[in-house]
Amino acid sequence: MRSHFGALIADFRLALAQSALLVSLLAHQAWSMSDAIARTLFRLFVTRRHLLEWTTAAQAAVGRRPSLLDYYRRMAGAVVIAVSALIISLLLGAATWPLTLPFAMLWMLSPAIARWTSQSPLVAGRVVMSNDDAAVLRLTARGTWRFFETFVTAADNMLPPDNFQEDPVALAHRTSPTNLGLYLLATVSARDFGWIGTADAMDRLEATLSTMNRLTRFRGHFYNWYDTQDLRPLDPPYISTVDSGNLAGHLIALASACSEWIETPVDAAGRLAGVADALLMAREEASRINDGRRTRTVTWRQLDEAIENLAIDLRQHQQVDTRITDRIASFTVRAETIADISKALSSEIGSDAGSDLVFWTDAVCRAIKSHSRDFSGSEGVTSSGPFQRLQRAPGQWGLKWNTGFSLMRIGNCSRLAISRPRVSSI
Repeated sequence: MRSHFGALIADFRLALAQSALLVSLLAHQAWSMSDAIARTLFRLFVTRRHLLEWTTAAQAAVGRRPSLLDYYRRMAGAVVIAVSALIISLLLGAATWPLTLPFAMLWMLSPAIARWTSQSPLVAGRVVMSNDDAAVLRLTARGTWRFFETFVTAADNMLPPDNFQEDPVALAHRTSPTNLGLYLLATVSARDFGWIGTADAMDRLEATLSTMNRLTRFRGHFYNWYDTQDLRPLDPPYISTVDSGNLAGHLIALASACSEWIETPVDAAGRLAGVADALLMAREEASRINDGRRTRTVTWRQLDEAIENLAIDLRQHQQVDTRITDRIASFTVRAETIADISKALSSEIGSDAGSDLVFWTDAVCRAIKSHSRDFSGSEGVTSSGPFQRLQRAPGQWGLKWNTGFSLMRIGNCSRLAISRPRVSSI
């Protein structure tokens, strides 16, 4: 009950703050709308010039941060309305100005309020959770990544299918801008959680962005649905502002992630934690399908012992400063042994009961192999190699949906190159 009332109070405070902000900006909004209407009518019926005018997102991004004086210059109309309202109330008599004064003062302060609400918080809020809750959420996320690592393949041009149906089995070979953005960020998360290595993550990102560059677009916007196999827009072709906005935000987040990778590589503990996630999923699946029946070739006890030994080894090396390259060979041998045992047990069980167990034990092997690739000299991926290539990518990516953008390859990372808008000169 206490939490319920707490939530109600928090919602009330939020609604009150939003209402106060709307009232404080009411004069500015009225001035801006009146100005827009007057300009439009004058240009449309009198001058017939400057019919298309806007400030692009790229121009706004490169400009200097506005000062308080800049806000007052841009919102001078609100101050004019506030002063006018106060003067009129004084002229009308003593009965009206006490009611007008609070609104007038609020509108006079609206530029300062607008600047204050536009500031970024000094410290981003973080959710505090227990270790048990964090572990549950981490494994849930690992299960989600399974969808992408299973179904985002060359057969679908490295585009994420919309959904998978288990019964009857069916894979929806279509995708949307929102699906694309979510998959790109899922790949970033998979690398950050240690489920795949940096080289594999970059390959996935590059392959998907390359395919996106080949998709048919309308004035730079992606259509809402594409066939993932032949890349044609699905009928009826249309543009969704919601999906375009989603993808824009996802690409901005992706650009920031690429910049962070230069400064914050995944440490050994993070890599081993990613391997341990797949191993824990395998332990849970083994417990679920073990019905106690005797087996002929290998035993469930052998599988449990092999998993436990590797889990202990992974935990020990997460807690000490160790070079993962010194242990990859040992991890690989143990993981392959676990995979072989699970396949033998799955074969004895029959049907599809052991398919998930085989998947997760193979996932342990794939995770180790993916991380070892980052340190493989033959592929030119060392502890600093991926980040040197990322440094050639721009720190900021921009989007201009009204005229289009192209996806370009830079090293093993990709960026967005902005095309200049064609502004009407009428």
